[in-house]
Amino acid sequence: MKRKYMVNFSSFLISFFLMLSILMLTKYAPFGNKSLAGMDANIQYLDFFAYYKDLLARKTGIFSMSYLLGGDNTTTLAYYLASPLNLIILFFKKNQLNTFYSFLYIIKVSLASFTITFFLQQRFPRIKSFYVVILAISYAFIQYDLAQASNIIWLDGVYLLPILLLGIYKIIDDPKSLLGKFLIIGGVGCSLIFNWYTGIINCLFSVFYFLFELGLYYEREKGFVLKDISKRILVYAYSSVIGCMLSAFLFLPNVYMLIHGSRNSTDWSLFNTRFINNPLEFIGHLSIGATSTINNVSLYCGPLTIVGLFSYFFLRNRKKDQKFIIFLGIIFIALLYYWQPLYFLFSMFKSVESYWSRYGYLGSFFIIFVTALFLNEYRESNSKDSIIYGTVLFSTVFLIFNWNNLSKIVILSLCLTIITAISVIAYEACHNKLSIILLTLCVCLGLGLNASKLFAKYSVGTNVASFKKYESSQDKQINFIKKKDKSNYRISQTSTRNMLKNNLTANYNESLAFNYWSIASYTSNESVDQLDLLNNLGYRNELGRAVVVNTSILGSDSLLGVKYLLSKYPISGYKRMDVGKVNGKYIFINKYALPIAYISKKRIIPKFNANTFEYQNSIYSEIYGKRIEIYKPVSYTVQRRGKYILDTHMIKDTNFPVYGNLIWNMSTPDGSLYINNKFKSGYATWLSPSVFDIPVNKNTTDVSFKAKQIPNLQPQFYYLNTNMLEKVNNSVKKDSVKPLFKGNRIFIHIGKTNKNSYLNITVPYSEGWSVYRNDKKIKVQKFLNCFMTIRLKPGVNNIEFKYNTPMKKEGIIISVLGILLSSMIIFFHIDKV
Repeated sequence: MKRKYMVNFSSFLISFFLMLSILMLTKYAPFGNKSLAGMDANIQYLDFFAYYKDLLARKTGIFSMSYLLGGDNTTTLAYYLASPLNLIILFFKKNQLNTFYSFLYIIKVSLASFTITFFLQQRFPRIKSFYVVILAISYAFIQYDLAQASNIIWLDGVYLLPILLLGIYKIIDDPKSLLGKFLIIGGVGCSLIFNWYTGIINCLFSVFYFLFELGLYYEREKGFVLKDISKRILVYAYSSVIGCMLSAFLFLPNVYMLIHGSRNSTDWSLFNTRFINNPLEFIGHLSIGATSTINNVSLYCGPLTIVGLFSYFFLRNRKKDQKFIIFLGIIFIALLYYWQPLYFLFSMFKSVESYWSRYGYLGSFFIIFVTALFLNEYRESNSKDSIIYGTVLFSTVFLIFNWNNLSKIVILSLCLTIITAISVIAYEACHNKLSIILLTLCVCLGLGLNASKLFAKYSVGTNVASFKKYESSQDKQINFIKKKDKSNYRISQTSTRNMLKNNLTANYNESLAFNYWSIASYTSNESVDQLDLLNNLGYRNELGRAVVVNTSILGSDSLLGVKYLLSKYPISGYKRMDVGKVNGKYIFINKYALPIAYISKKRIIPKFNANTFEYQNSIYSEIYGKRIEIYKPVSYTVQRRGKYILDTHMIKDTNFPVYGNLIWNMSTPDGSLYINNKFKSGYATWLSPSVFDIPVNKNTTDVSFKAKQIPNLQPQFYYLNTNMLEKVNNSVKKDSVKPLFKGNRIFIHIGKTNKNSYLNITVPYSEGWSVYRNDKKIKVQKFLNCFMTIRLKPGVNNIEFKYNTPMKKEGIIISVLGILLSSMIIFFHIDKV
């Protein structure tokens, strides 16, 4: 028993220090200026982890006004932050997040090595410890683990999968196995808690694996009766259900919010029965440096696994039934990635546009499983030539698929596989140390080279030194504003930590990172009402995930209570504060910003008429109490210049701020916007704005749109009458109130009011809000179909808004029931013993 534990810890430690060595040699944090936090980790996760650190320090809460326009962060927590391994962030500062990220990644892949060691030792008792360690390291370094270094949230599913599947093996071998039941309960529960996405993937795969192990058991035991099957199905089913129950405290509210979120629909148009590609293509991608794409998957997990996978079918003295079951398993794994119905199912009924393949670790696990089965049975099979035949078969098929791409790395991959095969033959024949050393070197070289190549490809984006400098400076700038102004307001900005060459950005979570109220966000699930309002106000969104706020619309900002703007350049209508710039950005103040809460004589319910400027005119008219126009059209002429350029000559007859909106009717023509022949930003493309501010210094202005294909644009140009905006602002401030925010509660005291008044507060409406007026619960209505408004009674009104996450209580009750059921299983098991 002690020896088995030693093997587990050896696998963990070897994987840990091997990965640490690779980061050291390739100069990733903490050993260099490069970071594993590339792509979405750079765009989103570093900011989420900064928020998580504040959450642990109780500087913010699950309900936060820093999330878009304000809302519940349960979905963010459940998807990005729920893994308990994230708690190691307590040992790092905010400007050390890249180092934290590296250690978190190493720990997760090393845990994968640890858990699969436990699985292999229990599942294949005759396999040698040396092979177990090699296979465990291979699992830690599978292509999926390396490719998802920039998407670390999905790695919890990798190390929890072996625990769940071992439980299935145990209960099939013995339905009374207490260990098997609790491995399933724990595997399902922890998978869904740590990251619900890979948790569901693990649960789906467990159904296949249950049938697979059932088939192998049938072959071993020479058949069994229907009663035996039903007993095992029942144990598997109720163990899985209890596991789901344990996760309900987080999973249930998360599901509720996903259903009510921006990406709640199923892409049924993607469902068909076609093949994405030739399923045998996966063999050609068993190579160092191979990447998964929309049409192919890379399941590379080292040369030893390739040898084992192909050599297994040449073992002698093995029953054909077992080989047939393994063959069916391999076919299923191939179909997972190349047959649309299974691809659609394991992609959660959604279109997958990046991070292929999101469940690649399932295939790599199965390859390691077959390799372990081969090594477990190799000596007793008396099939010394099986490795030769298997290696020849792989080499032939591999060369066929790579014949037109025989790069050095492809040839090296093949050579390492052949040398590994020779080393296994030599080791099994005479057990000499040289063969062990050669085998270890081949495996480590293959996995190490694959790691360095994939890190270089996927982990691009974050410069550690620049990140530290930006974080420290931005923190000081935000804290300066907070110390200067203790009131309630929102802050916006025209640039972020990462700006693309076309002046666009995807970093929209800095408000979470630095704990301030904003109007931008980029998460996997946003509030539909908030997205619609912001879109109607001129801030478009990308596919229900990111709100594009890289410019400023003064009327919209004022309505939303944006009092401060961080910008590298002046914005008309904003006044620059007399303080130095930080990260190249000055602080601008908006004197027209409306308060967060104010009283109106009637309920404000304007309708959107497909024109953001006229829509704002309607809103401000209802707030002011009579028809006004804060926006007025600007005269312009349009002229096409050739096939690729559209010029708009705008006649400016005012000194007020001017805005444009070139409404396009085709998907992303990928153009560029120029003002007075000066490039402003990418436009009508990914992450580009809709409404844009126009810095005008002359009486006329040229706005040009350049693209490879010019769509039928519908230009809109308006100027904003700040005098009228100021009138509205002054009128509102007379009836403004000062809300007191305390965690998930808001308190407002209002003195004498007349009977025809409403309290409007620009805090988003949600089912989780309960509102009390003078200690009596009252009905809440929507303001702008997004925020909250309540009717006031004559006299004094003491208002309390209280927020509770929907389905949280129900989820906790179900989780407690799950714990009780788990306790009952232990009790009855002990009682029978």
